[in-house]
Amino acid sequence: MKLTDLISQVRADNKIEVKKAKQAEKPQVASGAPAGDRVEISDGTKDMQKMREIIAETPMERADLVATLKRQIESGEYQVPSQEVADKMLSSLFADEGVLRN
Repeated sequence: MKLTDLISQVRADNKIEVKKAKQAEKPQVASGAPAGDRVEISDGTKDMQKMREIIAETPMERADLVATLKRQIESGEYQVPSQEVADKMLSSLFADEGVLRN
């Protein structure tokens, strides 16, 4: 999961939570019940809490792949195809610069 996807998901979830909280507060004010003490958590803190929840729930699907690659690197079995890496880097650079047009 990309970090940008995670942040946008957290912000969307926080908006929903804020709406629910506002709706829950309306009946108390209308009925004349005392408001009592209130604690407000900043949006940044809410974002961090939500991110922690999402990360905790995210399975470590790539742990096996990382372990395999680590073993291959340590044993000297892993070979980096330098020509393919260079080609992808140049393709990415040219695509970003708008040099290559398909």
